[in-house]
Amino acid sequence: MMKYFALVLAAGKGTRMKTTLPKCVFPILKKPMIEYIVESIESSIIDETVVVVGHQKEAILDLLGNRVTYQTQTEQLGTGHAALSAKEALGAHKGVSLILLGDMPLINQKMIDRIIKYHVKNTHDLTVV
Repeated sequence: MMKYFALVLAAGKGTRMKTTLPKCVFPILKKPMIEYIVESIESSIIDETVVVVGHQKEAILDLLGNRVTYQTQTEQLGTGHAALSAKEALGAHKGVSLILLGDMPLINQKMIDRIIKYHVKNTHDLTVV
């Protein structure tokens, strides 16, 4: 049986938002942005979630607790580097990985499932949405 993994990139500072909170913890309708994403993942076909943390990581760890696995990006060198930071956590796993941004709260469970199923059905090496 194929396993499905979600990699949520949440290590950024969010300097353009002019807040002391990490960007992914910033509330939208009284709920942190990353909470919307993790809830969607939890109700999807994803088997395991890894969240890449960095800047003020304690805020995300306190929020999500043991619902996900964490990988730390010690130096914020961009999106590609953040994804590479999860190599240790996901590198040995076989299956399909979906990379999500921790500051994109509008993705929902149906979208996640459709993307994964489309990718698998078409036997793609890479699917960009």
